[in-house]
Amino acid sequence: MTTDGTKRICALEQGSTNYIREVEKILEQRKNGVLLQRMELGLNVPTNGAEYVAHMIAQKLGLKRKNQPATETQEITYKKPLVDHLLTNGYREALARKQELTQTLLALCGFTSTDDFVRAVEKDTAVIMFAAGKGKRWDESLRKITISQIDQKKPRILAQIQNILPNSKSSQSTVPIGQYAAWATRGLGQHIVVHHGYAEEIKRSITDPLGIQNAVFFEQQYDANGNALGHGDALLQMQSLIQEKKYVITQGGTDPNSRETAILSLLTLYAYDKLGTPLSLVLPSASMQNPPYPITVNNNGLPTEFGHPKLKGSGTIESGVTNIGIRVYRSEDLLKLFNTFKKYNRHYESVPGHAKETNELSLDDFDTELLREILGHGVRQLAVAIPEEIQGTVKRYDDIPAFLDSMRKILNIEEN
Repeated sequence: MTTDGTKRICALEQGSTNYIREVEKILEQRKNGVLLQRMELGLNVPTNGAEYVAHMIAQKLGLKRKNQPATETQEITYKKPLVDHLLTNGYREALARKQELTQTLLALCGFTSTDDFVRAVEKDTAVIMFAAGKGKRWDESLRKITISQIDQKKPRILAQIQNILPNSKSSQSTVPIGQYAAWATRGLGQHIVVHHGYAEEIKRSITDPLGIQNAVFFEQQYDANGNALGHGDALLQMQSLIQEKKYVITQGGTDPNSRETAILSLLTLYAYDKLGTPLSLVLPSASMQNPPYPITVNNNGLPTEFGHPKLKGSGTIESGVTNIGIRVYRSEDLLKLFNTFKKYNRHYESVPGHAKETNELSLDDFDTELLREILGHGVRQLAVAIPEEIQGTVKRYDDIPAFLDSMRKILNIEEN
C-alpha cells in the first residue's frame, strides 16, 4: 500500500461504505492480511493512517482488538512491531518474552501450535548434526583416566552418559551423548549426520532409538594430509544433500541443545520468508558473562561480527551475547556462498587462530560472509537461549557433569 492510498482512506469517514470499500481493495491486493502481518513485523509500512487501516483489517480478519482480551493463540497487536523489535534493538527482552514471541509468530503464520508448524515444515528442512570429531582436548582428557567402557577411537558422541531425557524410549540408564542433540531436533527435518566412521553404531544407538527415520550418514573427507577439517568444510562437501531444501539447521553433536530454541529459530526464519522479506540466517544466542563465541552487535541490535576470540586473534570480553551452536540458514543463500568458499584454498592462512597446515573452515566464516557478501540486513540473532545451552558443551571427558547440569536446566528436570 502506498502513502497516497493511506491518505485516501484516512480522508474518508471511518466506517462509511467508501471507507470499507477502500479497505477491501487493500485486503484483496495484500492477500487478506499480509499488510497487518507486515505491520506486526515492522516491515516498510507507512505510519500515516496505518492504524486506521489495521483497525479495519483486524475486524475483517476477526482478530482481537487491542482493548479486548486476546486468546492464547491470538497475541497479535497491530500497534507494536513486536517480532522485529525483539530481533533488533529489543533483543535484551527476547528471552523474557519467548512465549509471547512464539505465539505471535505462530499466529502470523497461521498455525495453532508448534507441533502443527513442525509437521508443515519438516519436508523442507535439513538438520545437520556434526558428529565426526573427537578433538585434541577429548583425546588428552581420556589419556589421564582409565575407564574401560570408553573406546578412545570412537567419536565423542558415542560416549555413554546418564540418561535424563524425558519420555525416553530407552530402558537403559545411559545413552550416547549424541542422543541429546538428536532428541532436540528430532522431526524437524531430514537428518544428516556428519561422521568419520561408526555410522552403523550411530544409527543403532542414536537415531534409531529416537524414531528418526531415513537419516542420511555423510562421511566427511579429510584433507590431502589426512587432517580432519572444519564444519564449514563439511557443509561444502554435502552441497547436493541440501540442494532441494528451503532451510538448513546445523548443530553440534555434543552441545546441550534446546528443542524450544531450535523450533523457535526455524519458526522465525519461516515467518520472515512467508512475509516476503526473507532472512539468510537466524542465529540463536544467549546473554552471559564472558561469552565464549561472542556476537558483535551495533546500536540497532544487528550482528556485525562473529567468531571465537582465538580465531580473530583477540581476547575475551566481559559480557555480551554468544552463539550457542545451533544455526538456521535459508538454504538458497547458503548455497550461494559455496562458490565463494570452494575457492578459499589458502585464503584463511593468515587469520589468527586458524591452523596453517589444515586451513580449517568454520561456520563463523560462513556467517561472516553472509554479512559481507549476501544479505547483511538478512542476518538476525535471536537472544532466546540461556547460557547453559553453550556452557555445557562437551570438549573433554570431565565436561560431562556440566553437560548434564545444563541439560537438567534446559529440560527443567530436578536431580533426584
